[in-house]
Amino acid sequence: MSIKLRLLLLIGTSVLTVLIISLVNYVGNTRTETAMIDSEVSMTALSNHLEADMMHDALRADVLSAMLVGLGKSNSTREEVQKSLDEHAAHFRAVLNDNLKLPITEAIKAELNRIKPSLDTYIASGERIVGLALDNPERAQQELGTFTSAFTQLEEQMSSLSDLIEENFKASGEGARQAIRSANIALVVVLVASILLLLVQGRWVTRSIMIPLASASRIADSIAHGNLSEPIAEPRGRDEASMLIRSLAVMQRDLRGMIEVVRSNAHGVSGMSRQLSSGCHEVADSSRQQSSAAGTMSAATSEMTASIEEITRHAGHALEMANQAETLAKNGGRVIHQVVSDMDSIARSAQLSAQVIRTLDKDSEGIFNIIQVIKGIADQTNLLALNAAIESSAPTSVNFRG
Repeated sequence: MSIKLRLLLLIGTSVLTVLIISLVNYVGNTRTETAMIDSEVSMTALSNHLEADMMHDALRADVLSAMLVGLGKSNSTREEVQKSLDEHAAHFRAVLNDNLKLPITEAIKAELNRIKPSLDTYIASGERIVGLALDNPERAQQELGTFTSAFTQLEEQMSSLSDLIEENFKASGEGARQAIRSANIALVVVLVASILLLLVQGRWVTRSIMIPLASASRIADSIAHGNLSEPIAEPRGRDEASMLIRSLAVMQRDLRGMIEVVRSNAHGVSGMSRQLSSGCHEVADSSRQQSSAAGTMSAATSEMTASIEEITRHAGHALEMANQAETLAKNGGRVIHQVVSDMDSIARSAQLSAQVIRTLDKDSEGIFNIIQVIKGIADQTNLLALNAAIESSAPTSVNFRG
């Protein structure tokens, strides 16, 4: 798994965790809101019921007030008593109808519907007693038992309804508290689980990234310090860190191979250097031999030059003697003997010239032999240089092929 995919997985887990926490919080808030609405409904129903209970007692007070007005024992007027009775009766009916309109339980609705006939009976009985009390107090006192009976019956039903409303109120409050507790517990559990999951996944992602990178850094540092012998365990993963370690391992092998090639080439160059050094010594020896032969040739050339000068001198001498012989020949027989004598001298000079020429011939043969020796040495030198060049080019061509 690549590092990018791991990071995306971590980000996805974080986003999913946030969504789950938000969902749990939303569900908890929804339940809490529902419980609070139920609690508010129960509280409203209880408040209406308390007002109805107050109207229940207020109607009884109106009846008693009418009795006192009829007996002349109260300062209230007939109209005030009648108005108060009508207001209390109307309010009594209104609060009961308000409770019926609320989203209350079926039990409470049933109890309210059961109370309505008793309420109508109670209000009708109260109105009758009030009318009688204002007109005929004695007759009203006789009918008071019926009113009291209706009052007692309605009071019992109101008490039963009060118990239901109180129980519903308590249940709604407990439901609201339970919803809040459940929402808090669920939120804490999800939050703790999410934190643990993110910590575990974050540690896994961090270790899976940092450990291979630390190993790659150590390997790179080892290679940078010239240590190419340390074995590198190549991971099989497909993430970037594993690919980096495998690349470092390949680089280490390539560097070792390059160093082996350089070492081999260095040995080859060293051998070639020794061969070139030997060839140079041989060339130096050949050069010394050539220098010696050149010296010999120079000496022979000097001797030949001296011989040529000798021949020139004798030739000049012969020319001079020939001129003299010509002069003597012109003088006649008188000088014949002298000519013969001079001819003998010329013959001797010729013999000497022939001897010098033979010497020059021998010297020329020596010079030819020296030149042949120099040519052989030059051929050997060229052959040695050619062999050295061939031997030096052979390892280079092998290295090029490698």
